Amino acid sequence: MTKIFLISSTLISFAFLHSYGQDTIPNHGFEQWITPINPTHWESTNIMLPPGTINCYQTTNSFEGEYALQLKTIDLSGTPVPGVVTLGTIDYYISYGGVPFSERPVALKGYLRHPSSGDEILIGIEFFKNGNMIGGGLFTTSDSIPEFTEFIVPLDYTSNEYPDTLNITILTDPYVMGSSLLVDALEFEFETTGVSFLNENNQEIRCFPNPSNGIVNIEFPEYSDYTIKVLNLNGEVLIKKEIHSDICPLNLEALNPGMYIIRTDGNNIIYSDKVIIR
Repeated sequence: MTKIFLISSTLISFAFLHSYGQDTIPNHGFEQWITPINPTHWESTNIMLPPGTINCYQTTNSFEGEYALQLKTIDLSGTPVPGVVTLGTIDYYISYGGVPFSERPVALKGYLRHPSSGDEILIGIEFFKNGNMIGGGLFTTSDSIPEFTEFIVPLDYTSNEYPDTLNITILTDPYVMGSSLLVDALEFEFETTGVSFLNENNQEIRCFPNPSNGIVNIEFPEYSDYTIKVLNLNGEVLIKKEIHSDICPLNLEALNPGMYIIRTDGNNIIYSDKVIIR
């Protein structure tokens, strides 16, 4: 898992701006396509592949609307080539730039399917000000997700400034042939209620206290079956817990002080948050 994290850090770099209206995610539902392999306002690895070879394409297997985006890692002369799209510009699997953007959303929401297994997919969000990164978020999973499921990526900021540029990069596993991902209905969430995030029924999911001295509580809107994972920043799973409840206390006192990712899924929702252990 370390490898894909390092590649994502390289993919989401800054250099160049596309022209687009501010404060929206362009073509957020992937309904607009120049051709069936070229989503409007997004650039993909298709531009680097030989004629007739693609790993980004339009699919009618969508969550809403007519189309969704599908990416796949393909075999090119014995080398796996990941499917990548970005709001920036791709040059040898490095993403530069983004689109004008001047707001501070608290989360990115959307719907995804991950029909393959044993591979890790990634969605990265970055905000820049005058070429310097001032915030963002990261979502990764290696779980099989056979049906469209909501995901939520909390967004963090390192300064009080408002950004001037947004980049979103989405990719399949660059090391696993056949790694596949479908994405639809991307949307930013703006200020709600502190550390709480809302599911599609406007019910709160909470992770508290944060920062924590080692005991963290995950509170769900209702009793159901949930899987909770604690990961380090390299994406390695340190703790995994299955529950049937509406609240789960996690004892993280054995972990070293630092930042960790808490990821939960169940009841048709995926929730991801960062927690700081002091």
